[in-house]
Amino acid sequence: MAFDVIILAAGKGERMNSKIPKVLHRVLGRPMIDYVVRRALSLEPDRVIVVVGEKKEEVMSCLSTYPVLFAFQEEQRGTAHAVLCAEGLVGSDHLLVLYGDTPLIEEGILRDLLEFYWRAPSPVFVITELADP
Repeated sequence: MAFDVIILAAGKGERMNSKIPKVLHRVLGRPMIDYVVRRALSLEPDRVIVVVGEKKEEVMSCLSTYPVLFAFQEEQRGTAHAVLCAEGLVGSDHLLVLYGDTPLIEEGILRDLLEFYWRAPSPVFVITELADP
């Protein structure tokens, strides 16, 4: 089935007290977003769209070797607005939205989510960790 992936990477990361975008902070020598883009591409979507913001050039440069498209969120107006900024690049009725600062998201979890979705499509699926399941 056809689907697109949107990766949200427009956040400033102000709480990190850093001048570089949060998604470019390194984990084991690689930018956080590198892990997320690789996981997204491993799912073989029709397209991967990365939403970038204020320091877009830095993020775009980091991802220049990957087959991704870029959407721009000029003004920080929240998560839903960031997804909306990618609307013109989306070519599928099915979307997987990921945060660019989640390097520990596992491919297996994403594959399980997609498999579950394809069996029983719903307008929205959300995965989260419960504090006390």
